[in-house]
This record gives sequence, structure tokens and C-alpha cells, in this order.
Amino acid sequence: GVVNLIGGRDFIESLAAETIRRTQHGKVDLDIRSWMEFLASSPRNTPRQVAGGPRVERKIVGSAFLMAARIVHEKLLRHLQATMQVLEMSIGSGPVVKPTELVTLAEELGFLNVDPEKVSEFLTMCEMHELTMLTFDQVYSFIFRFVWSNGLTDTEVSEIHRAFRRFDADGSGTLEVAELAPFIRWMGYQATQYRIYCFAEEAALEEDSMLTLEEFVGLVAKFIRSSLAAVSKVFKGREVKVADLGELLSLVGYDATEEEVANLKQKAGGDDDRLLDFAEFKRLERLHRKVVRVSMDENHGCTSAELRRYRAFFNEHCEALGPRGEQFMTHAAMRKVLSTMFPDTQLDRERHAKISALVRDADFDGNGIFDFNEFLWLMRKVSDIMDRDNLYMGLRLKKELGYSHEEVKQFRDLYALCDEDLSGYIDADELCRLFGNLVDMDGSAELELLARFKAVDDGDGQLDFWEFLHFMRNVQDENWRGIGRTSPT
Repeated sequence: GVVNLIGGRDFIESLAAETIRRTQHGKVDLDIRSWMEFLASSPRNTPRQVAGGPRVERKIVGSAFLMAARIVHEKLLRHLQATMQVLEMSIGSGPVVKPTELVTLAEELGFLNVDPEKVSEFLTMCEMHELTMLTFDQVYSFIFRFVWSNGLTDTEVSEIHRAFRRFDADGSGTLEVAELAPFIRWMGYQATQYRIYCFAEEAALEEDSMLTLEEFVGLVAKFIRSSLAAVSKVFKGREVKVADLGELLSLVGYDATEEEVANLKQKAGGDDDRLLDFAEFKRLERLHRKVVRVSMDENHGCTSAELRRYRAFFNEHCEALGPRGEQFMTHAAMRKVLSTMFPDTQLDRERHAKISALVRDADFDGNGIFDFNEFLWLMRKVSDIMDRDNLYMGLRLKKELGYSHEEVKQFRDLYALCDEDLSGYIDADELCRLFGNLVDMDGSAELELLARFKAVDDGDGQLDFWEFLHFMRNVQDENWRGIGRTSPT
């Protein structure tokens, strides 16, 4: 079958590094990234060292270097040939592919976020923008450059670089793994805590991981591609009605308001029965993400949906304290709101201290009460703290419960049987249906399961994935109904 190249640059470098590990005997002044940079600029040429010298202190022998270069190209060549055959594209010595077909080819290789504009920019980078047909060698050169660049244009990479420097407050050149969530949010995505956690687990990140700029660019590129994975399956071999646009956006991770969905439908022609293909949906998704970013820029980082929820919360707890009847919230009301929205804060002294400091900072004019603008700023800051803490907690939990990375992955696969939209929650009925695939669920088994459910539930009647992990640890340790300590299969 076709081997997916969604790993991008990681795929190329890991393949090269593995080859070098197997063939190293002596050493020369050469490093992996330097020669891969050269290969990316001249994919079909004989590899040599890039001028300027290596940036990574890792020396390899010349024989290993040549073998790695050959294997990298042979692997990519086979993947490309197999993919083109699946797409029924011809593979010959003459012109074989139109530039417009490169979008479909890149999508099949796993780069779901590709679009005609992106292809056009990469064709210009490869000096092929004036061609009406491409030979197989030219297609190979294009794909190599595309994969090496993680499917990101120079403009996109520059934007990520600027944002990285913004988040790198201490100028260390690295970011903590917890910065992944606010960074992705800053890009306009509305990923849930669980979706971010799943992505971090897939990327094999740990709670103490420190990410360089180059690593961060690679992770962001992977997230952009993975965000479209679920919705791409809906479009597989068919088109979807405009009426389903809201549900499609939720699969990407957006919490779009009715007004935002209605505006997008108008941009799609205004007819609910009109059919969308995947390319048209991606165009609309990009437009929506721009709208989300504008809302965030104007509202202390809050989306339109969050703005509406926070406004309702504020109106419920505020009082008419201004001279002209303006609405404000007192410190007492603010404490009540925070304890309601973030109930675990009182149990974590460090987090409680951080939030107390933020409450003081939120009183911009120092009058001892909070208007909606101050309240909105505070809610976003507290939510960012919770997002960071929950990612740390999630990555740390598998060690505390004694699970391996692979076991957690298997549990996530089980959990996903119920949580198809990656909301991060399942209820008792869903849990019983899930365990019906693992044990014989008679009436007594269901009652026992519900009792164990309540033992780990925080009171909201549903389990997030981390509660689910605690639940699984308990039933395995007790060997409930013969489950024992075996990993899920």
C-alpha cells in the first residue's frame, strides 16, 4: 500500500539518521541537517556538504552519508510511484502530470492542508511555475521540496517564527511543551484540551520537553495537517451539503456560532443543498480561521462563541454599580464565578496563587470592581493557565499510573470508539457500551461499572480521558470481571 508521508521533514531525517546509525565506521565533518538542506535544494544531484558548515554536532562517515542519501531518495521514489499509481497518474519519461493535479497528489501523501495557491508558490520556488506539464523527475523534485518544507510556505514559516519569538519571553530559544496549546490557539484553531493532549502524545512529547524553533515549526505543521484528518474522511469519494458546514467545522475543532456558520454558508453560495468538495471546504475553513483570529485580536484572545458565553456569565453575576447604571462585578462575585468555572483551583495552591495575582492585575483602573472588559481579560488568562496545567497533568499521568506510551495510545483508541468528535468526554451509557465489547455486561456488571464510574467522576456525570485512565487503572488492578492488568487490544 501507499506509505503516508505525513511525517514531513521528520520522515526524511529519521530515515537518514537510522541509515547512518547502521553504517557508521569513521567520521567526517558533516551533519545530517546540512546535507539534507542540500538535498532539498537539489534533490536529484550528488549530495555534498552545504557551504557554511554543520549546525548540528554530529559527524558521520562518507560511506554512511552516501548510503543514507541513496536510501532516502529510493524510499521517496517508491512512495511517490505507488501514490501516483493509486491516483491512476501515468509514470513515464515524458510529461505526466498537470500542475493542477499536484494538489490531489500532495493530499494523497498526507498533506491535507494543501491548496492551489500553496502549490503555485512551491512551483515558483522550484522554478517550474511556467510549465503546463511536469515530467516525473520534476514531480519528484517538487514533492521532495514540499515534504522537506513540511508543506509550509516561506510566508507561513515566517509567521510561525514571529509568533515563536513572541511566546519565547525569556529569549532562551526554546518553549516549554505547555506553550503548544496557546500557540495553536493563537493561530486561530479552537482545539479542546483533549485534542491538544492527543496530539502531544502522538508526537511523543513529555511534560519536561523543551522545543526549539525548528521542532516547533515541525509540530505546528503536523497539527495543521492532523486537524483536517477527521473531516477529510467525510469527503472521501463524495461531496457534502452546505447544510452540514457547522458539523464539518466541529470536526476540525471549531466552536462556531450560528452567525459564523450562516456567513460561511453565504460565501458558499447560500444554498443549503449545494454540494461542497474537500477543496471548497478547505477554502471556507481558512476564511473561518481568519474570522476567529480577528475576534481573538479584538477580545483579549476570545472567540465569538466564548465572548457570548462570558457575556452571559458576567450578566448573571454583575450589579449596576456605575453612576449611569453601568454593569460591574464585585470581588465577591468574581470569586464565586471563578470557583464555579474552575472548581479544582482551590485544591492547587500554586494555581490558586497565580489566579489570585491575575485577579489583582485584571482591575486595570484599581477601583476594586470589574467591568466586562476586565472580566474578559481575566477569563482568557485563567483559561490559558488551565490549558497549560491540564496538558502537563495529562502527560504526567501515564507515568503516575504506570502506563507506557503504547498502552495510553491503545486506551485512546478505545476511548475514541465513544468520543468520535474528540470532545474529551464520555458518559456512563457510553462507557457501558464500550465495556460491552470487553466483558459480558449483564445487569450486575452494569451496576458494578456505574459504581466505579462514580468513584472517579468529578461530579459532572461524564469522564474526561484522564478520569477514564484512572478508571481503567482501578478495574485492571481489581481484575474486575477478569480484565486484569493486561493492556487493551
